[in-house]
Amino acid sequence: MPPKMASVASSSRFCYLALRDGYKQFNNSEDIIFEHSCRIKGINATANLDAYIPKANIYFEVKCHEIFSQHSIYLKKSYWNLLYGQENDFGFSYAKCPDIDEFKIELCNFGIAKTKIRFDIKQFLCHLWGIASQKDKDIPAKLVYLFFNKMDLIEQWGTGIQRIINRAKEYELPKPEFREIGNTFRVNLYRKADKKPIKADKKPIKEPIKTDKKPIKADGKSIITSKQRKNLIEKT
Repeated sequence: MPPKMASVASSSRFCYLALRDGYKQFNNSEDIIFEHSCRIKGINATANLDAYIPKANIYFEVKCHEIFSQHSIYLKKSYWNLLYGQENDFGFSYAKCPDIDEFKIELCNFGIAKTKIRFDIKQFLCHLWGIASQKDKDIPAKLVYLFFNKMDLIEQWGTGIQRIINRAKEYELPKPEFREIGNTFRVNLYRKADKKPIKADKKPIKEPIKTDKKPIKADGKSIITSKQRKNLIEKT
């Protein structure tokens, strides 16, 4: 199983669940590769997609939390030629790369009027570049995005640690301890400390039972039988 598939909150897992019964609407092939990577030509980077059907040349990507949060619209300098080089795949006019470390993505070039978006356009562009780099395929490539509606599931998964802290504070418990041990993650919860001091038992100590019988001696000359001991206890 691919690494991300082991997590129920991963996009690959969502993709698997979405295609498990409905992949035939895209192609009759049962050959589906999950967590597929495409090398982007021209730079040292790869495009990582959630699934791929080789025979149909269809790539899949799932969007969950990306459509509910803000994202940066800046790219590293190495991506400049992919957007504005002489052989870019978007038809943009050639422009020489300025002496900068990163540059802003002009969203208006993609028909986006907003200055900030809740969609990871950088990742989207990387997916397009990765797919475009696979030009040796006989069948034209297709990119399918699967969007999951907001059901507060992602928000709940993403705030689990904070909710544990809040609940401990609510019940006046000591602060939880979060520890990473090898490949595992452990949460230590502690019960509330008892603030009441331990009180000594005020009950009077009973006097030792007095008896007119002589104590048992080690030499065995004076011995009290079990019946005599029982009668003695009942009298007291």
